[in-house]
Amino acid sequence: MLFRSVQALTSGTGTFVAQSVSQAAVTAAAPSTLKEAIDAVAASIDGSSHGIVSAFQYGGATYAFIDNSSGATATATDVVIKLTGTLSLTAQDFVL
Repeated sequence: MLFRSVQALTSGTGTFVAQSVSQAAVTAAAPSTLKEAIDAVAASIDGSSHGIVSAFQYGGATYAFIDNSSGATATATDVVIKLTGTLSLTAQDFVL
C-alpha cells in the first residue's frame, strides 16, 4: 500500500487513472527533464473536482502523481512520489 488515503490530500473522492494513460502522455511529450514529464501527466488529467492518482515511468524510476488541480502543469497542491525501479501500478496499489 503506497498511500493511506488520497482524501487526506484533497477533498472529495480520489480516483485512479491507468498508468498506461499517463505513460502515453509522457511518451508523446518526449520529455528531456523530469519536470517536463510531470507536466505532461498533469496536462493529461484534471484533478480539480477530486484528486486523481496515476503513475508513470521516467529515467528508470516510477513516479506516483496525485493531481489536485486543473492546471496543465504541476502546481503546489499536486504531489509527486518517486519509487525505485520500473513498476506497473494499478488502482489496487492505492487506498482511494
